[in-house]
Amino acid sequence: MSEYIETITNVLLNPFLSIVDPHSRLFIVYLITSFFIACLVYWFRPMAGSSGGKSARSLAGMNRFIFPKRIWLHKSTAIDAMLLFFNGALKSLIFVPVLVTSFTVGFYTVKGLRYMFGVADMPILIWPDEVVVVCYTLVLVLLADLTRYFLHRLLHEIPFLWTLHKVHHSAEVMTPLTLYRTHPLEVMLSLLRDFLTIGFVSGVFFYVFGESVDAMMVLGVNAGRFIFNLTGANLRHSHVWLSYGRRLEKILISPAQHQIHHSDNPIHYNKNYGSQFALWDWIFGTLYVTQNREKITFGLKTELVN
Repeated sequence: MSEYIETITNVLLNPFLSIVDPHSRLFIVYLITSFFIACLVYWFRPMAGSSGGKSARSLAGMNRFIFPKRIWLHKSTAIDAMLLFFNGALKSLIFVPVLVTSFTVGFYTVKGLRYMFGVADMPILIWPDEVVVVCYTLVLVLLADLTRYFLHRLLHEIPFLWTLHKVHHSAEVMTPLTLYRTHPLEVMLSLLRDFLTIGFVSGVFFYVFGESVDAMMVLGVNAGRFIFNLTGANLRHSHVWLSYGRRLEKILISPAQHQIHHSDNPIHYNKNYGSQFALWDWIFGTLYVTQNREKITFGLKTELVN
């Protein structure tokens, strides 16, 4: 009975603990850095009817810019918050215990490679540990983002999967909580993609390099993902327009590009599926780069798929 009560308590507290969990986008450090980047956007963005001087700006204006009541008190934001709790509970009670783990995937990846290519008496490649760590981290970041791109694209292009994913696109305003506005089955698919990707990459590196495989970590999080979250990832789901410019947006997905992805304007449909890297959109023909601020609205006024 005590274990049951402890499990229920952990499920209820999990969304609140996100603020101290570096694996969560709502980790306090990520929120603070996103807040400061939003402040910089406010102070240095062009002001309508202004000569560009800072006299047109104020702390009160900055507060209204970052925390507009029409967004933070919108019913869509309330739904985001409810789904944060609902999906967090399901993930803890159902999905995580029954899904295959990355360790299991890695184990069978090594077993399969040994079956196909034989068991090596020593590592196939002997590189300095530091080089292996850097390579493993980079490959993991790139392949995780590539598989995230393809899953995201399938969620748009396959009608059944779109019925799941359009829950996310139904948000009429966006805040960092909108990341968690997802159908429970999509949560499961995303977790499965994570386990399969991490397990496969880990298994290949273990087979090739032996037991020296490890990733660069910051606070227990892959360094690449940590840097992504630290540099304003929360602004992707927000009203704060931050473009990286036409050149850099062919490599990295900016907050503005992801806001374009959520736009209900038909010219923006099925664009910018990437999470961290725009390379995949560039290679596969789904890239939309931004430059000047575009007037966009969010939601499902019309369907986003053909």
